[in-house]
Amino acid sequence: MTSIVVADAGPLHYLVLVDCAGILEKLFDQVLMPGAVRDELLHQNTPPKVKAWITHPPGWLKLELVANVQPIRGLHPGEIEALQTKAAAC
Repeated sequence: MTSIVVADAGPLHYLVLVDCAGILEKLFDQVLMPGAVRDELLHQNTPPKVKAWITHPPGWLKLELVANVQPIRGLHPGEIEALQTKAAAC
């Protein structure tokens, strides 16, 4: 069975800060990141270490663009897209 995870900005942000983002590659067959999550990690207030990491992401992290995003009240864009990726529907 293939294990897939859709990453949200918070976990990626903190895993990068503590130098543990690589654990995702070991735990999952596929690590997907919606475009809105990438955008959140590039925000002007994001720590430089996280910005540098997402500017040159590792090969195991796959950008997954979400078409026709449906808004969900109370959630940030990255959370919404993470819930609406094709993998999240599996």
